[in-house]
This record gives sequence, C-alpha cells and structure tokens, in this order.
Amino acid sequence: MNKRILFLTSNAALASNDNHLRLPAAFEALDWETRCADHESLKLEAGRVVSSAGGLTAFDLIWLVGFGAHATFADRAQLLHRIEPERFVNPVQAFVFRHGKFYLDEFMPTMFASAKADDLIAHLDAGDWIVKPAAGSFGRDVHRICDDTEGHATIRRLAQDGRYLILQRYTNEIARGEVRTLVAAGRLIASYRREPGTGNTANLAAGALASAHTLTAEERGLVETIATRLKRDRIRFAAIDIALPWLVEVNIANPGGLATLASLDQQCHAIDVARAIADSLA
Repeated sequence: MNKRILFLTSNAALASNDNHLRLPAAFEALDWETRCADHESLKLEAGRVVSSAGGLTAFDLIWLVGFGAHATFADRAQLLHRIEPERFVNPVQAFVFRHGKFYLDEFMPTMFASAKADDLIAHLDAGDWIVKPAAGSFGRDVHRICDDTEGHATIRRLAQDGRYLILQRYTNEIARGEVRTLVAAGRLIASYRREPGTGNTANLAAGALASAHTLTAEERGLVETIATRLKRDRIRFAAIDIALPWLVEVNIANPGGLATLASLDQQCHAIDVARAIADSLA
C-alpha cells in the first residue's frame, strides 16, 4: 500500500509561494498518495482529530503549510497536539516554540526583544541597529536606526499596536546579503544568495535579488550545525539564512526557495526534499 501524506494549508500560505503545488507533486512522483485540506477544516469527532480529507491518523505524514488563521491557531494546536509528533514533517510544537526570530539566537548578533518601546530604547547606543517585528515576514517594517529622535520615534511607532519587536545589532555582513539553504531531514538540499535591493532586508518579496551560490566550507559548517539542531527538534523542513559569521533566521512555517532555486538552476529540488523526508521514516 502506498504511503499517504496530508498537506494542511490556507489561502495565506497559497499566496506566499508555490510549495502547495511543488511538494505534493514531488511526493506523488515517489508514489505517495497525497491529500490537501484547509487548516480550518480540523475538528474533533468523538476523540478523533479529522479534516476534510479524513482522520489525521490515517496519514503517514502530515505537513503543516503555514499557520492558518491567527484567531484559531491556538485551538488547532490543541487538536494537533493529540497526534504523535513524529507523524508531522514539522510538529505543531515547533510552530509554537521554534518558529520565530528568537530561535537559536545564540548564533545571531546581539538581540533584545520587548513589546515596550522604552525597554528597547534603553538599549540603544552609539552604534547602528535594526528594529523589526518579532512575528514579521516578507521584509516588512524592517528599519535601520540609531540612538536619536528619529530612531526612538520609529520604535514607538512600531510598538503602538502592542506587538513584540526585536532590536538587533546592525552588522555589515548581514547588510551585504544572506545565503538561504533549504534543509530536509538533516540534508542540505541547495543554496542561493540574496542581496538587498533598496531596503534593509534580503527578502525577495521586498525587492532583494537572488543568485546561484555554492556554500563555502565555513558556510557549510554553520549550516550543518544549525541543521543538526533542527533535526534534534524534529524539524524536517526549513530554510536557514546566514551571513557569516551569523545566523540570520530559520523559517519553518512555509519557507520559500524552491521556485527561486528552480529559476536559477532549472532543477526540481522539491523531489530532493520529498525523498529526504520519505527516507527519514525508514
């Protein structure tokens, strides 16, 4: 009997990249049976967690593509927590505790985080800093500031809605661009370089430019160290962004990169991802 995988997704996830198309197709190429369902279709029926594609325990793997609606995430996380973590590509526990700009901060430039503007302003000094939302994405609201009236005003403006902000030491290495590497079940799949456009971020959605890249020995060493930590935390698919000697960020919710890599080297790396994750079940 063919193995079965369920992709739980949402309209927001569909808009961010085409993982919802590439990854099911890759598993189908490996003779897996694939099904897709909306995050919001999850429900509890007499002790069973089910979706519009059927009961979750009927699948060998469950792939959470993005978070789904913010308003219902906590409730859905309670339901998904009933399912064995090893059945997920990335378990819901990782979405709660491992997705975010705090994860693995020991590999990052000096960082402070708070929902209070005054807490962050107190840490400013003569150097340059980056301030950004802790839960931000696509390079939005990333600002380079310093300890002056304008910098203080930027922090206060971003903090107005009560969200957590990150204040991080500005580094020339990160300013010059980042290298993104996709990893699957501990395997390094492929890498590419992202150089900032007119903004303060190397996010492609914010105008950054992508180019083919082969990891140097030093870059590979850092990425492999992070990949080992991800594997320990049962995270089977992620994007690791680095700018030596720093880790910039790890994205586990719905990392982009497969389409970019395909445009750069005309290869289907989705099949490499699917094969690595399928092999991890053995």
